[in-house]
Amino acid sequence: MGVVQLLVNISDGDAFAASGRAIVTARKLRLLHAGIRVLTDRYRKGFRDRFGVPVNHEDMLATIMAFSYLLVDGIRRLGLPLPNDQAEDLYYVWRVFAQLMGIHPPGRPDDDSLVPANLTEAAEFYAAYVRRNNTLPDKNPYGVVLTRDNLAMMRGLLPPLARVCGLGLAPRICMAELLDPEAQRRVGFSPLPGHRLLKGVLAAVLRAGQWAGEREDFVARLAHLVLQGMVAVDRRGEVEFSIPFSRLDLHGPAFE
Repeated sequence: MGVVQLLVNISDGDAFAASGRAIVTARKLRLLHAGIRVLTDRYRKGFRDRFGVPVNHEDMLATIMAFSYLLVDGIRRLGLPLPNDQAEDLYYVWRVFAQLMGIHPPGRPDDDSLVPANLTEAAEFYAAYVRRNNTLPDKNPYGVVLTRDNLAMMRGLLPPLARVCGLGLAPRICMAELLDPEAQRRVGFSPLPGHRLLKGVLAAVLRAGQWAGEREDFVARLAHLVLQGMVAVDRRGEVEFSIPFSRLDLHGPAFE
């Protein structure tokens, strides 16, 4: 829910204005990350030797890619039109947020040299990140569990009527398109029988939704309503990004 609140905060029209929600959110998250680093060094003595710096720039930047480059790549893998200028505009928003999150050389917050300059460079970075970090299920059993639970969550978010009408298969169809065969093997995923036919039906539904969304900012309003609605249901309002100062601070609603 904290991630959902992050998306809502950054998507506001004035999010990057002075004292806007994107700026305030970045500051809170940086404090949260700093607390995690301190506690990890204090209570997990061998962590850095085995895994490197907790919440480091490389992992942070890969996470930013999940909200920007991978979103653009996913839209296009699903066969939906997305003009290049709109795709680059979306990436630029997250590129600025990456700098706000501290992904820059020490003491040079205006230096954007550590963040890929455009979607082409973002693709190159993410491919290198995958080569260096991703492993098969025998070394990453949690990836298999996460994939399974992610599918269950997406099905659960669909209205019951949509599931009855067959859209309960949509998350699995989309995941099969978004993951190439190598990525599927890494998380123990396999497509549904008749995937190509099912994909064609789903693509028609998605294009119809996209066509409707081009009218009067339909998608923007719907997305904000759904995302903020998820937060309202789960947290009864707005997620508070708590700053951890001790191990006890890592328990409670903000970290569930």
